[in-house]
Amino acid sequence: MDPQVLGAGFRIAIFVTTTAVLLLIFEPRDSAEFVVSVMALGIGLTFVALVALLIRYSTPRMPREHNAPVQRRRKEHQ
Repeated sequence: MDPQVLGAGFRIAIFVTTTAVLLLIFEPRDSAEFVVSVMALGIGLTFVALVALLIRYSTPRMPREHNAPVQRRRKEHQ
């Protein structure tokens, strides 16, 4: 998947989540707006998790040969 699309999706998800959290602070708990903000927070967190999983599985893995010198140095310093 295109990294720019995933980045835009992540920014939108963070915006929805942050806005919902800020609204929750100022709304009374017995109002309908509070319920809608809680639902928006749930949707935002779900969207953040989904985009994070897509980013995780769409990025190529680094070959083991490339990472071997780093792992060797870490073992030597322990």
